[in-house]
Amino acid sequence: PHNKSQNDEEEVQNDKGGDELSCREELEKLGMIVPWCSQLEDLSSESFRCFVTHCVWNSTLESLASGVLMVAFPMWSDQRTNSKLIEEVWKTGVRV
Repeated sequence: PHNKSQNDEEEVQNDKGGDELSCREELEKLGMIVPWCSQLEDLSSESFRCFVTHCVWNSTLESLASGVLMVAFPMWSDQRTNSKLIEEVWKTGVRV
């Protein structure tokens, strides 16, 4: 799981200096917003049950290694092939 650091206190801003998220306060009531986290570390957490992924190879391998089910949402290139492997071969998720 993500451990808070000094950088977590920084606002997530767009390139004009304003807040990136207009509903930040509401979202923070539901979870934590951080500028960066270790995806593999988060996927390895027992509280992580499902991962919505665009199916790039690294994310796919990290999900497989962590035993996390996936909702595959491929966009282009090898992502479609990876999503087919996720659903039809490894049976570790579904394609959208």
